[in-house]
Amino acid sequence: RQLSEFLGKDRKAAVVRELTKMFEECKRGSLEELAEYYDKHTPKGEIVIILGGLNQSSEEIDDEDDEIDLIMGREKRKKQ
Repeated sequence: RQLSEFLGKDRKAAVVRELTKMFEECKRGSLEELAEYYDKHTPKGEIVIILGGLNQSSEEIDDEDDEIDLIMGREKRKKQ
């Protein structure tokens, strides 16, 4: 629930349980969906939470260089 409050309830994520073991399990969905599921199903064993990246509209990304800058956390480069 705390991740949902900080990162947004619609942010995609996965909860992976017992990674690389015989009973590996992966539950995917929005942070809100996962919180609701795990309110009713307490996870057992080791878990890993994988968060999806931010969704950006195509209007915000003009070209591949802008997308790389966005991923790397850099300011947009000025066009020459």
